[in-house]
Amino acid sequence: MLELIRSKIINRIKDRYLAMSKKPGPLYVKIKRILDEHIDECVGYTYIWNGRNGFQVKAHAEQYSVDTTKHQYSCGAWQLSGIPYSHAISCLRHIGKNLSDTLPECYKKTTFLQTHSHILFSMDGPHL
Repeated sequence: MLELIRSKIINRIKDRYLAMSKKPGPLYVKIKRILDEHIDECVGYTYIWNGRNGFQVKAHAEQYSVDTTKHQYSCGAWQLSGIPYSHAISCLRHIGKNLSDTLPECYKKTTFLQTHSHILFSMDGPHL
């Protein structure tokens, strides 16, 4: 029973590593999809830039303050998830920052590959 579980874990780690290594781009696939959704949402947002790192963003009937160096804004979602929402994305794109540089390391493909690079070694059977 334990040998069956160990074999399944070995295959799962290998399969996930190989699948992710074939994916293009520097971000984990699910995070890239979420980021793309937030990029689509930021169309039509207006903002006022204070000349440094602060923005006032108007989104439909709501208004938010964004600080791009502290990675925070008034709704608090960026601090919770680490992924910039549409309000912050519109500001980051205005100042020319790469969105993948604002994400924590845990969301990047290199971190995923490092995590799944550790292997379980094969073992001899009980009769040796």
